[in-house]
Amino acid sequence: MQRDTFNFFLYRLNKEYRYDLFSSCDAGKRTDDEWLAEYLATVCSREYDFKKETRRAVYTWSLRNYQNLENNFSSVILARSQLQKTSTIVTDDSLTIGASVSNPPPADTIVLLFYWKRHIVIVENRAGMTTGETWLRNFHAIIENAKSYTSIPVAPRLEPISVRGTILEHLRTLDKIFRFRVRLKLPNPELNRWSKRIYDEMIEQRLTEYLQEFISPTGIRVDESSKAYSSGALAELGYKEGGVQIEGQKNGESVLIDEGKTAVKGKIEQLRSLIRGIETNATSKQLKNALVRIESEVNRLFPPNEN
Repeated sequence: MQRDTFNFFLYRLNKEYRYDLFSSCDAGKRTDDEWLAEYLATVCSREYDFKKETRRAVYTWSLRNYQNLENNFSSVILARSQLQKTSTIVTDDSLTIGASVSNPPPADTIVLLFYWKRHIVIVENRAGMTTGETWLRNFHAIIENAKSYTSIPVAPRLEPISVRGTILEHLRTLDKIFRFRVRLKLPNPELNRWSKRIYDEMIEQRLTEYLQEFISPTGIRVDESSKAYSSGALAELGYKEGGVQIEGQKNGESVLIDEGKTAVKGKIEQLRSLIRGIETNATSKQLKNALVRIESEVNRLFPPNEN
């Protein structure tokens, strides 16, 4: 019996403030969430599709069907269409290498659920689509390319939410840390008592990004009252860009760590078909209950922080 399991990853919805020539100067007239929602709805159009060529195939990556759901959720579909594939072709009396073209092209898709209350994105984990970071790079490529055509001043960016404790555990357990590097994003905010220190500093200095690199040949401070620890706490919540680099020493041996690129995983039984129905704008009375279950599981996997 098929269990109809909905598998997913958790990503943080970060805000990327634009200062380029194409962006609008009217950012203050609406909330950041309103701008983010408009950006996502706007890029769900053919003109923002991203074409990607590999050695053996040509793909188009697209965002489609942005819609607002109940329980403070929205959804969007990320699709990968295969326009052309170079492979072995069977002829009448032999085999040859050639390009096959499909019209209309077949597409693989994943559902992205935006949980606005906590600025968390539930990304469907689907074999062949979410293996590696290809889907994420192409999602961001669509967002980046749209900046030349739209004046919306706040753009979305997704970053994996790490398993809680992974980054800070490295800071606690290494004997010495000689280098700690992280690029932080301004939180929405969802903070704990350690990360609030850096958030307050970013607000005071009017920073939207904060590139930090701590270096000391004798070892930097990483106790709970240190700035490095506070930065690690903020990065662990997903308010960062890229990985967190740590160079240190343990048991007399050098250690090099690149942490924060693997997202929390989750699964819920008897839900996949219902969530997949969002792909074609098919909603039902059961969807509200499904979103309640998803919210509950997200809060269990990644509990809300104390403010």
